[in-house]
Amino acid sequence: MNVIEQMMTVPEAPEVLVNWDTIVHRLLFSLRVLGPGVVAPERMAEIIETCSANPEFERMWSTPVSEDLYNDSAILVRNPVNGELISLTMRVYNAYHPQGCSYQLFMLTPRLPGTPTVDPFVLNAIGT
Repeated sequence: MNVIEQMMTVPEAPEVLVNWDTIVHRLLFSLRVLGPGVVAPERMAEIIETCSANPEFERMWSTPVSEDLYNDSAILVRNPVNGELISLTMRVYNAYHPQGCSYQLFMLTPRLPGTPTVDPFVLNAIGT
């Protein structure tokens, strides 16, 4: 089960991830737009089937994501013990190994209050 399937099926995910909707919508949009030709059709069908159990799936799957939302790197986590909010930045590292063992590593690092949610390097790269 991949991270998208986990976020769509584990009941605690929306409780712990304060901005769950933003995170999952971005991941599903990426899968829908970038997945074909990269993800095997059988695997895409499995992911869609698993995720469609969530009532929010159809809305997220069928609606576009704004550029700002797509580039938003903020993850807000609620500590389940004391309710404290922890602000993190999510980055995805795509590794490639010649033996065909590919994986993605989702890295979460603490962010200071006031840190922009859109990475300034992304803004500079797209010329804004």
